[in-house]
Amino acid sequence: MEPNPQASSVDRRKQKRILQIAVSTWEEDFKNLDPSKVPISELKQAVERAKTFKEEILQAQIDSELYEDLQDLRTKAGTARTGFISFVNLAFEEIRKLEDRAAESTPPASLNVSSASGSSSSAATKAKVQRVEKYAEPMVGKLQELIDKLVDLALESPETQQGFQTLQDRAKNAYREVEAMKKKANEIINQALDCDLEEKSSKIEDLLWDLEKKEDELVESIQNHKDEYGISSGFKSTDLKFPTFSGEQTEKYDYYTYREDWDAWVAMRSVSKIDQLRILIRQSLVGQAKAACRHMTTLDEVFSHLKECYGNASDLFVY
Repeated sequence: MEPNPQASSVDRRKQKRILQIAVSTWEEDFKNLDPSKVPISELKQAVERAKTFKEEILQAQIDSELYEDLQDLRTKAGTARTGFISFVNLAFEEIRKLEDRAAESTPPASLNVSSASGSSSSAATKAKVQRVEKYAEPMVGKLQELIDKLVDLALESPETQQGFQTLQDRAKNAYREVEAMKKKANEIINQALDCDLEEKSSKIEDLLWDLEKKEDELVESIQNHKDEYGISSGFKSTDLKFPTFSGEQTEKYDYYTYREDWDAWVAMRSVSKIDQLRILIRQSLVGQAKAACRHMTTLDEVFSHLKECYGNASDLFVY
């Protein structure tokens, strides 16, 4: 089924708008913001905003992959996302310091609350401690497993378009796992901080930071593979007006002219290499040239053969 041009246009504008807002917000509101100079209530709100933009950027980067003209904007958004991640981590440290100071200056519970209230608070804290003790170590293990998974995916090098598409699908599933894991990890971190279990919270925070870095590396790896194996920018094979070449020496259209026309067509159409090879062998080459190249697997192999067979300069003056 052919993609709906109107729907694609609407989606492109949507993704572009999301990325533009995120980049603008980073540069205007967060880039020069010092967490140590922000009141704690406003700092917590800023952290939530930064976390929201960080997730929106990642999703928009994925959803806008088909739109090649948004590549520069995606790059700027990637820089903004890294900045948001850094801000969140610095802000967490600052919030922890402020809460520690507040706890130190708070008078004993016996001086300002009833014994019933103290008992209730103690029970709640005990429940949190038990939960942290129960789930912190398993969370550490799951985070490390997910980090290893992202590393493995980023190191994969697909050799075909189908392999790339499979890798892309697996990466998208991994992104979903990462988001679910982040929510669970942050719950444990917050509960650990409430119970003064800083060692456990710090261990999870460190792994969470590493997880986000590996996630960014995977996104970058997928983008790098896309140049060679990705789907081109919505072209339709029926609309392509590529040159044709048969290899017959009696024709006025020689190999060198054909190669110039082919290169010019590729430059105008921005066709991926895998699609170039498919169109070259199946449609652009005809007759004996097509027959000789039909089993070849790379562009270099095809053009090397064509030049060897039909690129002899002396033959161009025979007719």
